[in-house]
Amino acid sequence: MKRILFFIIVVITILATTGVASAKTTRIDFTGSEWCDPDTLIFGNVRLAGPNVQIKPFTEVCYDTASIPQLTGTDYLTDGNVHFVGNGQNFILSGKLQMQSDEGGVWVGSWVLPENTSTIKVVAHGEGLYDGMVLYWFLSLDGPFWGYILNPGQ
Repeated sequence: MKRILFFIIVVITILATTGVASAKTTRIDFTGSEWCDPDTLIFGNVRLAGPNVQIKPFTEVCYDTASIPQLTGTDYLTDGNVHFVGNGQNFILSGKLQMQSDEGGVWVGSWVLPENTSTIKVVAHGEGLYDGMVLYWFLSLDGPFWGYILNPGQ
């Protein structure tokens, strides 16, 4: 009986003195601007199907300056697709990206400009320095960008 009581006291003492570690997800908001180098824009094949046009793939290099270091760097757009539907007023853009920040982290994801909108939506996951983080990035065709990073913590 003394051994069981001693064991219970030891367990209670360990639990009382040990803090419970919990990771809390933090949100990092940002804003910024992007400049894409027109000299790096390369188009692949053009396909015509009646009034519809598809251009794929295309690549381009863009440069981002953000309010946080995680989004300041070079953005490599790949596997881009342009779909013009009908008379060309309705179109969809989409593709993949790899963003390398100046501080050494990498974001890998995809982007889309849905039909009848003026905001490109990006979702990417972090690698290396940003491993475990998720990026939600919105780029206005009018200029600025904004978004947030979810960092699950350690």
